[in-house]
Amino acid sequence: MATHELPWTYKIARPAEVTNIGWDVIDIMWEHVNFYDELADYRRSIEPATKGQLAIYACTWYMSEVSNGGHDQFFFNSTGMVWQDALDGFALLGAEKHRAILAEAVAVFPNGKPSFARGVRCHQLESADTSSFDALDSRLYGIDEDLDALFARYIDQHPDDFFTDP
Repeated sequence: MATHELPWTYKIARPAEVTNIGWDVIDIMWEHVNFYDELADYRRSIEPATKGQLAIYACTWYMSEVSNGGHDQFFFNSTGMVWQDALDGFALLGAEKHRAILAEAVAVFPNGKPSFARGVRCHQLESADTSSFDALDSRLYGIDEDLDALFARYIDQHPDDFFTDP
């Protein structure tokens, strides 16, 4: 659980040396964003984030969880709370193939809307027909869109969303 005082901004000084710009711009968020508790706590902890930061953060969590254990793991874990931000983030970043797969996964939940509350979402997951998840996992792994390149392009086009210096 994030217990540190929230920074007034998640923006960073532009790195002199870039190895993974997508990670560089959200690394500070790992320490502060709280998706372990209630939705209100999550929303409060992402308040300092810009749209671009939130998009990259949520999409990174989605990709990390699905790559590690599939859509089942993403929705089962507390990180499943970021599903809407990841869906919106993929649209913002122009990652349409990623967005479409996540949208299909979201659609298996009642009313096409997973709960933001982990306990409720896990119950939904148990009663939902998740038989399509393995195929969605495979499709996601096979996408030819370079997500890191999309992150880098968005960051390059919107530097004010990420950096404290020009």
